[in-house]
Amino acid sequence: MELLIAQGRSIQEVNESYSKVSEAYETVQTKHDLLVSEIEDEEEFLRKEQWMEECQENFIKITLTQKDYCNQRESNIETHAPDSRIAENNSPGPAVGTPMVNIPGQVLDSSAQPGLPLPVPGSNAPQLVSSLYGIPKPSLPMFSGGREKDFAMLKMALDSLIGVHPSLTEQYKYQVLLGRLGGNARKLAESFMHESTPYSSAIQALMEKYGQPRQLVQSELGRIMQTPVIKFSDYDGFENFALTVNSLVGMLKSLEGENGFELKCGSHVDRLISKLPPSYRDRFVEFCITNKILEPNSDKTYNLIHLAEWLQVKARALRISHQASDLYRENTQPRMARSKNQPSTSSYLVREKPKAYCPYCNETNHFLGGCQEFRKFSTDEIIQWIQSDKRCWRCGRKHNPEKCTLKRPCNNCSDLHLTILHDAIQKGVGKPTPSVNMYINKDRRPHNVMLKIVPVRLHGPNGCLDTYAVLDDGSMRTIILDEAVNKLDLTGVSDEIHLTTVRQEPTQCIGRTLSFEISAAEQPNKRYQIQGAFTSPLLRLSDYSYPIQSLQSRWAHLRGLKLPDVYNARPLILIGSDNANLILPQEPVILGPSGSPAAVRTKLGWTLQGPSSLVKARNESCNFITTAQNNQLMRDVQRLWQVDVHSAQLEKN
Repeated sequence: MELLIAQGRSIQEVNESYSKVSEAYETVQTKHDLLVSEIEDEEEFLRKEQWMEECQENFIKITLTQKDYCNQRESNIETHAPDSRIAENNSPGPAVGTPMVNIPGQVLDSSAQPGLPLPVPGSNAPQLVSSLYGIPKPSLPMFSGGREKDFAMLKMALDSLIGVHPSLTEQYKYQVLLGRLGGNARKLAESFMHESTPYSSAIQALMEKYGQPRQLVQSELGRIMQTPVIKFSDYDGFENFALTVNSLVGMLKSLEGENGFELKCGSHVDRLISKLPPSYRDRFVEFCITNKILEPNSDKTYNLIHLAEWLQVKARALRISHQASDLYRENTQPRMARSKNQPSTSSYLVREKPKAYCPYCNETNHFLGGCQEFRKFSTDEIIQWIQSDKRCWRCGRKHNPEKCTLKRPCNNCSDLHLTILHDAIQKGVGKPTPSVNMYINKDRRPHNVMLKIVPVRLHGPNGCLDTYAVLDDGSMRTIILDEAVNKLDLTGVSDEIHLTTVRQEPTQCIGRTLSFEISAAEQPNKRYQIQGAFTSPLLRLSDYSYPIQSLQSRWAHLRGLKLPDVYNARPLILIGSDNANLILPQEPVILGPSGSPAAVRTKLGWTLQGPSSLVKARNESCNFITTAQNNQLMRDVQRLWQVDVHSAQLEKN
């Protein structure tokens, strides 16, 4: 391309050469991403990354050269040949109604697809790009890794560049789609090659697998939660966090609109702001109160749109204040006088390479993954080495895992830890398991207040399971215990939540997110889908026992209702407000006198809620202890008082 520019060739020839360079760069970048994902040696990984950065810098220089040349040629055409465009339009060639169609990756004329009626200039005219003026051609992104965000970008590009041309056939669009897919996504699309509408069918199948808003949110939140906590003075980290959240909000708006369920979910915001410093969390809450997003006696709460708006304003304010403070420090620094004979030097910004360090042998010429002595260790020996010195299970150094700054994920599971420590972490050297389980509701408490407990049936790949469910209006997330997950053989993706109570600090709980079906015990054939439920081996639920017959005998408003028997019930699932359709009343609540429980009918059956005077909190006893008086002691004390009083009277007289 540089040779063509030096020879003064036409804009079209230069653009064609630039397109080939762009395609070659895209191919190199794709192969580089696949190559580095298999590299375990950190030194080799850094060398490959540095080489790719050099390629990127060269490609940027080529792009700038191409744009400058095209702009200069265009200005020359406008200055010296003002009638050239008119002459060009009058010259023989493609008619006005048959311009070149901007299909990503190539330019088509009327001969590219015989018999295809090209669009008439009008509504689609802005989409037609002429290479004569040096405007770069857009290209569709590749989708091969299974990441929901990448599919959202591909879907948006397809709708913008191909969906605006209704005259394109299904087969043609299907071939374009296949060219931008790889891996399992391509295999899925290839299964529709014999359909009458292969493109529409393939897009629909890909949307069901990769384009669900819930999957996109969980995937992106998982990646964000794996990053280190943002420090107060980390302006670049905060701006990157703000841009990531804003990108997520934009994609959700394109998928489900302004009023989508995932955009309005407040629990997503709670997870995201846990990565911010405490002072920033307080300022976000102040922002919500000032703008009347949070109001007293209201069920309104903040959502992702509010968080993205506040992050953008905050990032802009931090950037302006940081630039002003840097400028002030630069102006106030004393200037050092330089000798006349001292030669001037030029400085260049270079990227500092990470310094190698091995925490096992304390050498600075290699990383832990490249230590030959450490590679000889078995998994049990690695576990013993980490636990004996209380080392970080992420990188092996002597610091707290919560303060670890490791940013490169494992090549096997994509979690933030060294690849060489993967087997040890999977075997149990990871985050220490607490010696006690975390009860979602307090264990062994007096059940003088009844929660909504219903018998249910859970459905999974391994059959059904009859158990009890707690219907909790105050929980933001549905939780299923690990015992039910194992019996039903349920699978899911890695996730983590922060359990919070009124008096305790948030407790991080690592587990999985999964989906299953549930039905009432009396109507097992009528199933309801539960998506995004959380499970962890650390979670437990208390046992419950309600005297149903005694309650119905005492309270007239409970008689005749099909209330379930609850005796030593061990619930295996807690259904929260994320499945409100299952826990809200389906008919008016039956209330009784003060101090009596209310009867509620949900989709899962009848249940009780409220106080019960029949269930005693605990037996109370009052003990009185007395002892016999010592008569001799009382007489001695009496004599002592008499002597003191008599002496006082004598002194007075």
